[in-house]
Amino acid sequence: MIRLLQTLILIAAVGAAGFFVLRALRPAEEDPDQNLTTAVADGGDIVREVRFIGSVIPVLITEVKSEVSGRVVEVHVDNGDEVEEGQVLIRLDPREISGEIEELQREMNSVRLRVERARRDYERISGLHEREFATDQQKLDAATELALMENDLEVRQARLDTLNDRLSRLTIVAPHDGIVLNLDISPGRVLVGASGVAEGDVPLEIADLRRMRVEARVSELDLAYLRTGQNAALTFGSIPGLEVPAEVVHISPSAEGGGASASRRQQNQPETVLFPVSLSFEVEDERVRPGISAMVTIEAERSDGVVTAPISAVFYERAGSYVFRRDGADSPWEKRRVEVGLAGLRRVEIREGLDEGDELALGVPSEFIEPGGAASED
Repeated sequence: MIRLLQTLILIAAVGAAGFFVLRALRPAEEDPDQNLTTAVADGGDIVREVRFIGSVIPVLITEVKSEVSGRVVEVHVDNGDEVEEGQVLIRLDPREISGEIEELQREMNSVRLRVERARRDYERISGLHEREFATDQQKLDAATELALMENDLEVRQARLDTLNDRLSRLTIVAPHDGIVLNLDISPGRVLVGASGVAEGDVPLEIADLRRMRVEARVSELDLAYLRTGQNAALTFGSIPGLEVPAEVVHISPSAEGGGASASRRQQNQPETVLFPVSLSFEVEDERVRPGISAMVTIEAERSDGVVTAPISAVFYERAGSYVFRRDGADSPWEKRRVEVGLAGLRRVEIREGLDEGDELALGVPSEFIEPGGAASED
């Protein structure tokens, strides 16, 4: 009997020990919100920025053309050279025009001699006419001969002036200070001059690189925040660390259509509407060159000294916007309506409903999640 009693006590002790061991080994119930990320409402400034990319081009760029045609004999510049206004760029072969000028000058010397002879004849016949030794017709013929000779000389002088002007135009000079771009000419080539019926060749361009502009196309959504005279900041992917101030100088009054509008219509997608925009800026860094891309950043709106919250802490429904807040780690979450204002890239202005220091959930707390995973309504 005693042995049986001892056996039962031993079994009970072992069972109790096993119960407590299993209970100790069973994992504690997990907190459903332990992975919920939180943040704090903070005071600060909110800035709404408009950003877009454009291309850098010179404000002043001139296509240099010749006004006369001719064969190139000298090229005095190369791509990238700095030139001053009036500096010689290209010379064309002057031999043909110089030959015409020399021939014309010889002809004019002969005409001058004939003019002098006609003048002497007229003076002689006029003297005889006064003494009635010459007729009226003889005097008139002498005057006519002199006038014809003088007119011939004037015609040749006008032609000489034209040839000298053409000769001077065989030397092509820089129209203004700048940098030589797109040089495409070499000695020996024939350059076609610009005229009323031909545009002429463009052997090079001169660009004033002291002042540049950015040409860009801005979407209609961003256009509402732009105005002429607005300040902007330019950064360049090819020039890390450089920031240059700029100014909006032109906003096109009409839009350009998107390039893929037909396919977008087939897919029932809205057409992209873009507006050309220009900004100007002064160049102080020689690394800024025509053709590079520039990131334009414009401060469109700002609110200073306001309560802000992370954008991911604000939720929206038909009734309005709301957040989940609590007073501390031991306090329950509450769903609170808020009035939002200006939104930046990461934070949003809270005009009403929060104070600085309020703890916010960046997700939906478990007690507000309904079966099926949807957040509960108020």
